[in-house]
Amino acid sequence: MPVLTEEYTESTTTTTPVMIDPAIAAKIPAVVRDSLAELTAEQQERFIAQYDSRAKSVGVAYTLFLLLGAHYAYFGRWGLQAIWWLTLGGLGVWALIDLFRIPRLSARYNDEVATLAMRTVKVLS
Repeated sequence: MPVLTEEYTESTTTTTPVMIDPAIAAKIPAVVRDSLAELTAEQQERFIAQYDSRAKSVGVAYTLFLLLGAHYAYFGRWGLQAIWWLTLGGLGVWALIDLFRIPRLSARYNDEVATLAMRTVKVLS
């Protein structure tokens, strides 16, 4: 269930409080959080539903990386995934680097998802 994020709602001047789980609020870009204040509660719920359905997990990415080497495919980057497989993870060097890059890959993907979800909600309004 969504809850009010106190630190954010205090700084807004709109009459619609931002109803968002603090865990989600920490993951989305500040520009998107600011735009949430301009939306109605129903639109905010639509945004959260779209974001939750498309956001990717770091844990799943690591699991796919370790089991199949399929972390790029998980993020929809099939071209890069094919190159990764063909080079056997850059003969291990690329694979070692990706161990540290996966959290940032997930964050970047989720930022894009949040921005797209916000645009979609605003267009459908």
